[in-house]
Amino acid sequence: MTRSTPILIVSSSPTLRDVLSMVLSQEGYTVRKSKDERLEPRSVAQAEPSVIVFAPARYSANLSVAVEPLRLDGRTASIPVLVCGSGLTEDCSDGLRDLGCETLNLPFDLDHLFGAIERLMMHRSDEEPVPVPAEKVMGLVA
Repeated sequence: MTRSTPILIVSSSPTLRDVLSMVLSQEGYTVRKSKDERLEPRSVAQAEPSVIVFAPARYSANLSVAVEPLRLDGRTASIPVLVCGSGLTEDCSDGLRDLGCETLNLPFDLDHLFGAIERLMMHRSDEEPVPVPAEKVMGLVA
């Protein structure tokens, strides 16, 4: 993966989306922005990102629900996701890690952001899709 392979920023917050885009562009990354906070597999696949930076404007205790559709779709199952949020609980972060995501709590150091993106880009090409636990697919885990 090269920095010319786009990073998709998904957030309903225009300010957060624009700040992340500006910072990543200044570091030499190619950036695409989504105005929709939903991680809809078809639109994500069309963007062909190397990494998704998901920065929900509203915190939810179960952000895993937003990521699961990507993991269940063959077109997007192996795209790494970095979730940037404010006040992410340990349970929420654990659930996201179970789905192969990295997490950063806002506010964060930009070096942590760049490091997480580089790690995710390096692992993308040699990783298998992240399996979703059966109990989550069946909706048995909240």
